[in-house]
Amino acid sequence: MDPSPFLEFCEKFEIKHETSSPYNPKSDGLAEAGVKAMKALLSKLDSKFNSEDFKIALLSWRTTPRADGFSPSYGFFGRHLRTLLPDVRDRHIEELLQSSFHQSRLATAERQAVNAGGVALPPLAVGDRVTVQDPVSKRWMPGSNILGRMDHGRSYVPQSQHGAVLRRNRCFLRLDSTISTDLVETGPEPSDI
Repeated sequence: MDPSPFLEFCEKFEIKHETSSPYNPKSDGLAEAGVKAMKALLSKLDSKFNSEDFKIALLSWRTTPRADGFSPSYGFFGRHLRTLLPDVRDRHIEELLQSSFHQSRLATAERQAVNAGGVALPPLAVGDRVTVQDPVSKRWMPGSNILGRMDHGRSYVPQSQHGAVLRRNRCFLRLDSTISTDLVETGPEPSDI
């Protein structure tokens, strides 16, 4: 499949397309949850549904409040969308909802940080010597050099002793303390991977 139409679409609408690190499905959890929700929505529709039925079902899903009390559309647009049901909210309730929405978002971010339970790994610099965990055998392979860091900061581009250029999440890289840090010879840019 030719990726150029997608890349043209991203460029036209100024979308920054970032891929996740391979062998790290945790970094793609939000996308996976969205796919799961759409599959559940489609399974609930009748086998003879048309596109109009799907649009109504999708509108209902977008405006249905989640566990935190806010709908996906409210999180995206910052307001409630019109639906087939009448809207009986008044201005005072709307102001309370907005303030509690932002407090809820902050509380969720704090809760996620606490639930992570791990220690934040220090960033790596270009030229650092690291050991890389093999995703299949789970063994650590020493002797790789960091060539670059991806834009969002959690993925790095190490080059192994054998010249293989990889892309790995920070959790699969450990600073190699047995080898002194050397500057790396120029190699391919991370965007070429």
